[in-house]
Formats: sequence, C-alpha cells, structure tokens
Amino acid sequence: MRVKLQYSLAAGLVVCLASITPQAGAVTKEFDADSGNWNVSGNWSPTGIPAAADEVKIKYSNNTCFIPNGYTATALRMYVYSEGTGSLVVSGTMQISTNWIKVGFEHNDGRMYQTGNVTLDDGADLIIGDGGSNRYTDGPGSYYLQGGTLSADSLRLGTNAGTGNMYQSGGTAIVNTIQVGYDGTGTYQMTGGSIYNAGTLRVGYAYLAGTAATGTFTHSAGTMTASSDIHIGYNANGTGTYTLSGSGVVLGLTSKTLYVGRSGTGTYNQTGGSIVIGTVNIAYNAGSTGTFNLSGGSLVANTVSKGSGTATFNFTGGTLKTDNVAFAFTNSGGVLDIGVGGVNGSATIDGNLTLSSGKLKMELASLASYDKLAVTGSATLGGVLDISLLSGYTPNYNDSWTILTASAGITGSFSTIPQNYSVTLASGGTQMVLTYVPEPSTFLLLALGGMLRLGWGRRTRLTGRKASPVRLAA
Repeated sequence: MRVKLQYSLAAGLVVCLASITPQAGAVTKEFDADSGNWNVSGNWSPTGIPAAADEVKIKYSNNTCFIPNGYTATALRMYVYSEGTGSLVVSGTMQISTNWIKVGFEHNDGRMYQTGNVTLDDGADLIIGDGGSNRYTDGPGSYYLQGGTLSADSLRLGTNAGTGNMYQSGGTAIVNTIQVGYDGTGTYQMTGGSIYNAGTLRVGYAYLAGTAATGTFTHSAGTMTASSDIHIGYNANGTGTYTLSGSGVVLGLTSKTLYVGRSGTGTYNQTGGSIVIGTVNIAYNAGSTGTFNLSGGSLVANTVSKGSGTATFNFTGGTLKTDNVAFAFTNSGGVLDIGVGGVNGSATIDGNLTLSSGKLKMELASLASYDKLAVTGSATLGGVLDISLLSGYTPNYNDSWTILTASAGITGSFSTIPQNYSVTLASGGTQMVLTYVPEPSTFLLLALGGMLRLGWGRRTRLTGRKASPVRLAA
C-alpha cells in the first residue's frame, strides 16, 4: 500500500511539474529590443524566434513588441510585464498552446493591445493582473481589445490580490468563463464590440475563502451574449457592480438567471441599454446583499424575484417587461409593461402593488385578447394608464376589459387615463374595468363615417356607376 501511495504522489508531482515547466528542448525567451517585431531573431535573448513550446517574457522597462499583420506568433505561455511602459501589440495572430498569458505580474505593470487575433487553446487562461505568490497589489495589468477575435477558455481579471483591467472598444471576445475580480480587483469596461460567454460571468468572485475581491463591469455599448448564469457578487467576500447604460445589450437565455448578490454583495445599475434574461434574482443566499436600480433602458425578464438575503429593487425609470414580480413592488417613475409574450400578455405581482408614478402599459387586440395584471395583495393606483391598440383594432362603443385584479382591493386613482376610456371598479373593489366610451364628437364622426360608407355602397349598387366623392361642409 505504501509503495502504491508513493507512486501516486510521484505521478501527481510529475503531472503538476509538466504543467508549469517548458517541454523538453524548450527555452525561456526574453524580448530584448527597445521596440521591434516578434519575428526578428535578433530581438530575442537567447537569439531566435520563440517556438510553440517556449516560454516568452516581455518584461523590460520600455520594450514594445509588435506581432505584425499577417504573422502568427506561438508560445507555450507568455508574461507581459515591466517597470515602465513596455507592452505587446498584436496586429497579426498570437497562439498560446497550453498554459496562459499573464499581463501584469507581481508588482510590475503590463499592457497588451489587440487589433488582430489572439487564441488560447482549450484549458489556457488569459490572466490580467496577477499579484503572484506574494500577492502584490501595485502592478496592474491592462488589456485593450480594439479589434479581431479573442478566444480563451477563461478570462481572469485581478488574481492573487492583483489588479486587472480589460478595455473593450471593438472586436469579439469568445470566452467560456469570465471572472472580474477573481481574488483581487478587476474591471471590465465595454464600449463596443461583442462578447460570447458560453460559460459563466462572475463579477466580484472572491475565489479564495476569507479573501476579499472586487469586480466592476461597465457596459455602455456593444452586445454580450450569455449562455449561462450571470453572477454579481458571487462568494461571501465578493463585491460586484454591473452598470448597463447607453446602447449596451445583454442577451441571456430564458432558462438562465442573473444573480445580483449571490452570496456576496451585488449591485446592478441600469440607466440605459437593454437586457433580456429568464430570471432576475436579488440577494439569493442568506447573508447576501443585492440591489437592482432600474432608472433607464429596458429590462425584459420572465420573473423578478428576491432570495434569502437583503434585497432591494428600485424602479425609478426605464421599462420593466415581465410576467411575474415575486414580491411587493412599487413603480416610482418607470414603465411597467405587462407580459413578456406580447399580445394577450399577463403578469402577476406576488404582494402589494403601488403605482406612485410612471406608467402602467396595457395592450388591447380584441375583446378576448388583451393584457391582464393580477395582484395577490392590494393595488394602489397612481401615475399614468397607457393603452395601446394592436393590429389595427378599433373597439366598439361600451366595449370593456377587466385589466386589473387585486385580491385585497384596489384604491387610489390614475393621474391620467387615455381619452375615450373610463375606469371603474367591480366585484367589491377587487377588479378594475376599462371601458371604451368615446366622446360625443368622436362617436358622431365614427357613426357618420359608417353612414357615408353605407350610402356610397348603396349609390354604387343603384346606379352601377362609380360614386362621386362626398364632401363634408366646412
């Protein structure tokens, strides 16, 4: 048994060392020119262009290494760090075969600019801002994605107490797992381009128990497509903030969840842009804190819910389109748009509904097809009732629709209701009925229009000639 155990430990050590040691015949290459191209042999120490099995270091004070357009550079793994303004500029293609790219290492800065293509093979990570085993905090790494395609299994911003910054103004990032604030401080600033996240996005991860991490994601333009859950404030010591503004777009799957404060502290600020996802859950686990501030843009979610922690949802602007709000809910200035599915939508508020300002938007397509809102508690009316007619629908006089029910009763009144409609309460004040009652002038015009059409058709039938236009006296 002891022999087998010793053999297993030895085998595991061999595997571990193999993952961090260059392969047989590999060399550690250091870029040794003030400024120059990767594909020049004399720019490296020892001399020679790095091979696919080599370790690469671009680490001197003001060295700038260029991978020119049309050229493909390869390496086993790579470090980009310096005490000055050294950087790597990728206009061609960079290929990492096994391990990682680290931009900013220990207490040294690092900068990498991409307009071409960067590919890290399966299992290889892009790590921005690694404090190293001593957990230095004074050497940030910065990555500028300006064009091309970045492909990686994992993107980590801020590891080992380090600080990592990602600035995306263009290009496409195809990354399985994105972790902003892994166990340090991470920032992702997206002002353009696109992200395809096939795995999980964590902002404020705090990978190591007992170690704080902070993640910030600001998204003002471009589109992020998320195929899995999104976590803001993942573990107990993680603090995450996501700010969506401008023309930013988040496209999630209807089967996935945006967690704002999963086990840590999460804040989601939406002042513009749009997000589509299945569920928004605020403060999921006990001990967590989650806050969603919706003041602009569009949030489309089948369900908005609160978990076991301390949860806050502030709705002061923008549009919320949903099938279910699973808690007592106040609209303080936004547009509550009923139902995700469009025509004949329905929504439920689990608790009391207070419409202090803003709008309640309902759509009518026929007497049988229209939006409906059900409240399990009480409903207090206020703000604006907004009615839209769909598909060319024209109601008839005195048509009515029960658009709101509240089990504990309806009180208050709208400050504004659409012209030609009235609102009354029924069933002991638990139902709100909308009725089409056009003003006399409108009703007379509609009736006159019908009579004119009838007369036109009759004259045509009697004479067999085309009818002359009928003019109304001024």
